[in-house]
Amino acid sequence: MYRTTIHSRLPALLALTVLAALPITAAPARADEVPPAEIGGPSTQEMKGLVLHYQYSTGREYQLSFDSETVAFVQFAETGGRKLDKPSEPGVMHYRARKVRDNLYLVHWINRSPTMGNIHVALVVDLRGHVMHCSALMPGGIELFDEAKFITADWDSHKLHWRAPGAGKAAGQG
Repeated sequence: MYRTTIHSRLPALLALTVLAALPITAAPARADEVPPAEIGGPSTQEMKGLVLHYQYSTGREYQLSFDSETVAFVQFAETGGRKLDKPSEPGVMHYRARKVRDNLYLVHWINRSPTMGNIHVALVVDLRGHVMHCSALMPGGIELFDEAKFITADWDSHKLHWRAPGAGKAAGQG
């Protein structure tokens, strides 16, 4: 028969004592109650002026217009490449970018929207390959993991004006 002694329960008692001494904090319930970020490594703001019109393999089209600290997001109508009447929610948001190497950037943003919920997006923008890789967690837990091909890419400061074969003018320009 197994005898329980204080020595056999000592590890469990120590663990409970340590846990009891730790402060307990609730997970953030609102967008303004955000845990501190851990941001490290080099960042860049050189994407300012870059405008990308692209299409995912699923058929959806979007346009991103970068400023030094914010990016404007527009979804194109499902058919005909027309811009919607207004920018898609969230519209304009802050982003972080890292230059991985020439013509290759890692872009990230989190949008805490009171109407849509949290949106977490990570993009790898390959200007040389005219493609963007996306990983995103959308409201409702919907996961987006896709590749998008550029329809147009314009960046005046880098003398980049690229059109996909057969793209003609950028959609919405006329």
